[in-house]
Amino acid sequence: ADDYRRLLPAVMDTLRTKWMQGARDRPETEALDRIARRALDHATEPRTNPEMRELMASLGEPMDPLELWTRVRRYAPFIHVPTDDGPWVFGRRPAFVDATVWLDGRLASDPDSTDHLVRRYLAAFGPATLADIAAWSGAAVALIRPAAERIDGLRRSRDEDGRHLVDLPDGPLPAA
Repeated sequence: ADDYRRLLPAVMDTLRTKWMQGARDRPETEALDRIARRALDHATEPRTNPEMRELMASLGEPMDPLELWTRVRRYAPFIHVPTDDGPWVFGRRPAFVDATVWLDGRLASDPDSTDHLVRRYLAAFGPATLADIAAWSGAAVALIRPAAERIDGLRRSRDEDGRHLVDLPDGPLPAA
């Protein structure tokens, strides 16, 4: 939950752009924002796909309700939540809820979010280039670079090809 809360703001614009690429029939951004807001308001408690498709159908948009719900689900911050079969059981009928409701309204600010993304990547895969981090996250290097500059104490080095690498100060290093 903490990672989602902190990573989502860093990648949301990128995810929205990628999900909308190549879409033939898609609502304009203003319409999608309006529809997403309605869907998020409806999903203050877990809602199933049929319930969300029913909402989409009721909005009178000139798009198939299933296609519209698929786009909205990827455009807005929804969380696929566990069913009541157990704390981490995801049944055959998925339920979705507004991420801000699930996380008590707490999403990180964009700079904090991007800094967290860089730290989490380096903890798992460092040392790495900024391009490596960007490729993994889908975020542009232009977003990653300022975060890497803000983080105090990053270890900086070069690999055998002369590429600039960054890593956490206490991150393990591979053999030379």
